[in-house]
Amino acid sequence: MLMTMEVGALIRELRERAGVTQAALAKALDVSGAQLSKIERGHTPLAAHHVDKIVTTLDLSNDVAGLLRSAATAPGVRLADLAAQLERIEAGQAEILRRLDGGS
Repeated sequence: MLMTMEVGALIRELRERAGVTQAALAKALDVSGAQLSKIERGHTPLAAHHVDKIVTTLDLSNDVAGLLRSAATAPGVRLADLAAQLERIEAGQAEILRRLDGGS
């Protein structure tokens, strides 16, 4: 149950960061809002076939998509570890954008 809760929390965090409502993501996944709520709260495991729809709907980068796929399939992954990986990815993306804008 702990792993399911952590994957659900990650999905909620990514959804909120993308500015996507729970209703919109539920529609994209073809599930009810109540079902998505159960996934995000860790009461229902994430179905593997939903991962690609989440990636597309939330417009996730390849790095973040890989992180979500790993979280959905790798037993024992901790939310703190996922959050740290997400922060490193975002920092790297910010550095790339800064360099593209002419910073050094």
